[in-house]
Amino acid sequence: MNSLEVLALESNNLSSPIPVSLGDLTELQYLFLHSNQLSGRIPSELGNLKELNALALYENQLSGSIPTSFGNLKNLQTLFLHLNKLSSRIPAKIGRMKSLEVFLSSFEQLNWGNAKNLIDLRIDRNNISGSIPLEIGNVKALLGLDLSSNQLTGQIPKEIGKLTSLKTLKEIRRIIHLTVLDLSQNLLDGEITAQLDSLWDLVSLNLSHNGFYSCIPKELASLTGLENVVLS
Repeated sequence: MNSLEVLALESNNLSSPIPVSLGDLTELQYLFLHSNQLSGRIPSELGNLKELNALALYENQLSGSIPTSFGNLKNLQTLFLHLNKLSSRIPAKIGRMKSLEVFLSSFEQLNWGNAKNLIDLRIDRNNISGSIPLEIGNVKALLGLDLSSNQLTGQIPKEIGKLTSLKTLKEIRRIIHLTVLDLSQNLLDGEITAQLDSLWDLVSLNLSHNGFYSCIPKELASLTGLENVVLS
């Protein structure tokens, strides 16, 4: 079993906690446990799977924090953690995963300065709280960002406008090539930042079901490709 490279147990109605013994499968490259009823915390032993390329744990009943040991997964390209009950912050060590392409979970303590190759960040439909970190503007390669349906508070940071490669965005602003930005169903407030006008490729903007009190920034008129705007 130690030479196993692929373990796919998705959609099997599994209901127990994730076995810590999975951390002994050190040659594993693909681990798919999504769409089950797995409960409890994510075992830190999964951080031993240094050959792992893809880890899918979404659509379960997992709770607690993301293990700091995930920072050891330097080959990880795809990480799916959405549709769980994760509530704590992302450990800073996760910023070591420079190959990460898709990340779904909480994010407030992510070391954004190290996540330079992060392409897609999706943390939607968890219980993530706190504010959107200013440092997210440093993730210049980001193409997709979905932070919708959480408990995020505060204002949209102006730094989101620095995300010049962003194609899909649901809560941050410095992504110039972003085409979809969705920050809906949170507790964000304050003004809608005028820096969104730097997202030249933006096609869809959804900021609905928040607590914004300002008017639509006139700068958005410069986004000639914008087709869908939801602010209610």
